[in-house]
Amino acid sequence: MYSWTYQEWLNRVQGANLAVIDAQERAIHAAWVAGISSRQTKGKPAPPHKYFDADAARKQIIDGTTTRKKQADFTLYDRMKKGLKSFDWYKAFVPKEK
Repeated sequence: MYSWTYQEWLNRVQGANLAVIDAQERAIHAAWVAGISSRQTKGKPAPPHKYFDADAARKQIIDGTTTRKKQADFTLYDRMKKGLKSFDWYKAFVPKEK
């Protein structure tokens, strides 16, 4: 391991990541086949690449690209936080006396 060049190390890491993707793809296919065999209803089920797109994952590893994650939208959270500041918790949970 200490005699590897940087490129050899990158190739080993890339190979390990590709092996993980292959294992995930095999697991998805096994679950898909088991799901088809245990189905009660007839009809065409969704193909396994609907659940896990191994080709896209392999392309990302080989190209070294990652997909951008969608930015979280905190506007609803901010509105709820602002509304809860003025909320009277005591009146909400203490029953009114008759």
